[in-house]
Amino acid sequence: MWRGFVVLLLLCLGLGAPLVGQPVPTAIVPGEAIGPIHVGMPMDEAAQVVQSFGTFRDDSTQDGRRVCNTQARIGFCVFDYYQYGEEAETVKTPGEVLAIATEDPRFKFSNGAGVGSPMMDLLHMVDVNPEFVFTGPGEVLFEWPSRGLLLGVRQGQNGAEISFILVFRPRR
Repeated sequence: MWRGFVVLLLLCLGLGAPLVGQPVPTAIVPGEAIGPIHVGMPMDEAAQVVQSFGTFRDDSTQDGRRVCNTQARIGFCVFDYYQYGEEAETVKTPGEVLAIATEDPRFKFSNGAGVGSPMMDLLHMVDVNPEFVFTGPGEVLFEWPSRGLLLGVRQGQNGAEISFILVFRPRR
């Protein structure tokens, strides 16, 4: 009886482990990825990842396709198009991820900065002035097209803080 129990326990621990929810990658890498979604991956695969974070919408526009989680501060918005800096033309990569955005504070840069972090934490890491700065209602956008990074910054309780992060294929 004990032998059967031990075998069952080993099977549950050894074989069952991959079935248990694996930790989701949370790294933000400018120009490459946010968590499990990477620039260049098929949009259909990215849509499955977005769906795993909860409710979502999948829209097609004249610019291209976007798939976004609908609950605030959870998950992603994934695009197969992007408009760099002040360029008039939208770059399109039909069916392939070109840009990934998040407002989810679980995703972090290598220095630990993420949504809700002080803007200065990220500026120290990037160590170069933004190539473009745009102002909008309630936030300022900082973009580094050569690095594949755009940040929204808003006024927080302790000063300027990151409101959202967008990673995209760098413009060389």
